Amino acid sequence: MTVLCFLPDPRRALEEATRVLQPGGQLIIGLIDRESPLGWVYEAKKQQSRFYRHARFYGVAAVLEWLKGLGYGHLETWQTLFRNSAEITRVEPVKEGHGTGGFAVIAARKAQS
Repeated sequence: MTVLCFLPDPRRALEEATRVLQPGGQLIIGLIDRESPLGWVYEAKKQQSRFYRHARFYGVAAVLEWLKGLGYGHLETWQTLFRNSAEITRVEPVKEGHGTGGFAVIAARKAQS
């Protein structure tokens, strides 16, 4: 979870995951969506965070394009965390799509060979 933002070359990592994944297998990616309101906050404050200081956040749309380029299909996205973490007092809903939730999950199925 959130591994892509810490890798020096996330596309290369996805290429390797594709190489070892069986045809028809599913890849699940969890990430902080840079293009969401909460993602903008994380990006703006990351230098103040010991954990995220070295992170490079990506938008879901960019990662989807990488996956399409690697031949993945049946792409699904889900999102949650719609408010600033200081404002969250209960479990946030999970909604289909991306762009408004700070945390997104992408499910992609590798093409059958």
